[in-house]
Amino acid sequence: MGFCIMRMKKIKSAVRLRGAVDHNLREKISQNIDGARSQDNWSTGGTSDDVMANYHDRLPEKVRANAVHAIEIVMTASADFKGDWKRYLSDCDDWASNYFDKYKSPAFSKTNVLQVSHHFDETTPHTHILVMPLVSGKLNAKNFIGGSRDRMRELQDDFFEKVGKKHELDRGLPVEETKAHHAHHTLAGKSAELDEREQKVDKREKKFVEARDGLEKLSEAMKTKPEEIIRLKTLVQNWDNATPAGLRVIARDIEQSGAATVGEYRKSREQEIQQTQSRKI
Repeated sequence: MGFCIMRMKKIKSAVRLRGAVDHNLREKISQNIDGARSQDNWSTGGTSDDVMANYHDRLPEKVRANAVHAIEIVMTASADFKGDWKRYLSDCDDWASNYFDKYKSPAFSKTNVLQVSHHFDETTPHTHILVMPLVSGKLNAKNFIGGSRDRMRELQDDFFEKVGKKHELDRGLPVEETKAHHAHHTLAGKSAELDEREQKVDKREKKFVEARDGLEKLSEAMKTKPEEIIRLKTLVQNWDNATPAGLRVIARDIEQSGAATVGEYRKSREQEIQQTQSRKI
């Protein structure tokens, strides 16, 4: 009879997403691909550049440094499946798209699906579905896949009930038991080098996001009214006489300013006051 199989993987950067898109379109040739059968593959979403343009167009203006940008769902069946692979993979696609689109706000009419790819040139046919976990225009992977194994078991059960049973397949075994994984864009003789390079880019991208967020916080802090700045400066200078409530205000504003020390914070506020007084003159 065979088993239905479904795996999900979080993608936390544009670099990793591009790697998945390129793999799906065979822009990167893996060791485990039979090129003679690649002509049977097909994908939606256009070229790699088209998919990434769609992703960037839909990416929220503010994104947390640890946010999940996309989720990749890989669905297949065990090699002993004797049914219609094309119909089965199509039903897999429908299950995934229906699930990841059901939380959309009516104001956001676009599908969360970025790309669907059917591969027939590996050991068993399978489908890759790349989706953005958007809820009302914001990234929210937890809303879809939760943070516990129980949530994943629920999704596996639902997939089995709606797709697996229809094709007379048994429920797949947990990945903890099978130790199964999908061979991704591993290039012949280049896997370690590629992985190291992508990790370096990921780190640079993370630092950029953190720096941008810090600048936004500083920019917001600089909007403080001059009278409020004077009051805060006085509280800092008279630290010993400050009340607990006043100290909490200072601590909050220092944190929001992005200053590394209280002295740095005080100096920036003194400069702000001088600039304000100069404008008045």
